[in-house]
Amino acid sequence: MLLLIGMPIAWLGEDTSTGDAIAFVVATVISLAVLALIFLWLLPRERAAGRAARTSLILAVNALVLIVVFWTGLSFAFAAGAVALGLSARAAAPETGGRGAATAAVVLGGLVLLVAFVGLLTG
Repeated sequence: MLLLIGMPIAWLGEDTSTGDAIAFVVATVISLAVLALIFLWLLPRERAAGRAARTSLILAVNALVLIVVFWTGLSFAFAAGAVALGLSARAAAPETGGRGAATAAVVLGGLVLLVAFVGLLTG
């Protein structure tokens, strides 16, 4: 939701050119496709394999690296995946372990979401 709110604010202004509008649409579609890939393919696969805590931390670190290009929206996809997978890993932590890594992924992913959203709003 933050992606769909922040992207138009960041990309479209009073003097938006056709190129800016096309770039906005392309960046949004790519970000949504990556988000769908993470949520529909990666997360169920990693939950089933019992690697949710490790993978959530990897997603959070990738989101942190991608904050450099926050205007593309890619950091939102990775951070949201890290938070979702981290929360499910924390719920399953007594059985699988990795509660600390899952907690770190949730916190880091949440911070990246916040910073990226504020970056989109402030330009």
